[in-house]
Amino acid sequence: MEEVRALLIIDMSVEQVKSNLYRRSQVIEIIKKLVDSGAFKLCLDCRLWISKPSMTSLTRVYNQVGIADTPGAMIIPELSELNLIHINKYNYSAFTDSDLSQVLVESKTEKVYLCGINTDFCVFASALDAFQRKFEIFVLSDACSTFKGKTGHLVALQRIREHFSESSVLLSTDVLKTLQKHE
Repeated sequence: MEEVRALLIIDMSVEQVKSNLYRRSQVIEIIKKLVDSGAFKLCLDCRLWISKPSMTSLTRVYNQVGIADTPGAMIIPELSELNLIHINKYNYSAFTDSDLSQVLVESKTEKVYLCGINTDFCVFASALDAFQRKFEIFVLSDACSTFKGKTGHLVALQRIREHFSESSVLLSTDVLKTLQKHE
């Protein structure tokens, strides 16, 4: 039986990507390559989509981010034509109070690959929740970034390695080479 892999693309919205200068264009191009590779059964666009402020505690911290149906909450134009499945996200973790876990379980997903922004907030929180739900997780270091720049990104990757293992942080090129060999 073929293993089922999902690519979680975290918070690639217009407003969040706009504030993220560190490796922005590289991350976007790598995400496009990952989606186009066909290596993932599911490619999920997990981005803040808050229709009611009472749905989340994030509105206490970021009261104008991720407001449903606003131009800023839309996926960036570079990824809008990729036929991604949108999962409404309400908290730092894409799993909290969303349909994500149900979608992954119903598709029999075993391995979850994470990319997007911010490495040190939402990518980390989503990786932690995926791990706690017993998915095998991999954070694609070259397909992630943070508004805190290079230092914030590298610190987050080290934290991910400490929490999950050295092998949980990978380069997208290595993942694609490995997956293409097995297909």
